[in-house]
Amino acid sequence: MSWPEDVRESDWGKTGNKKLHSWAFDRIYQYLEYKGEIRGVEVLKENEWDTSKTCSHCGDDTKSNRVERGLYVCSSCELVANADCNGAENMRQKITPSPHGEDRSNGCVVVRET
Repeated sequence: MSWPEDVRESDWGKTGNKKLHSWAFDRIYQYLEYKGEIRGVEVLKENEWDTSKTCSHCGDDTKSNRVERGLYVCSSCELVANADCNGAENMRQKITPSPHGEDRSNGCVVVRET
């Protein structure tokens, strides 16, 4: 599970703090942890910082690859992906690496043809 570290310590101004600091992310984690225990599944917290800036396909971490808010285009392997899907795949790879040589693509990312 994505875990926003230090979210309570951040300062986003009066209005931003009211919205962000009232976010019930811990309640969501507790719910998922409870459901996971029932089904024998461990729920892990993973910091999402910078996960969408690295290519989930080749590992390139060029900052300019994050083209727009939701678009990721790798300058090395030409992967085109939704930036959040790319970040989620990077988080998945940290926790459950793919067996050597096996493709575990979820269909959210595609390689752009030239």
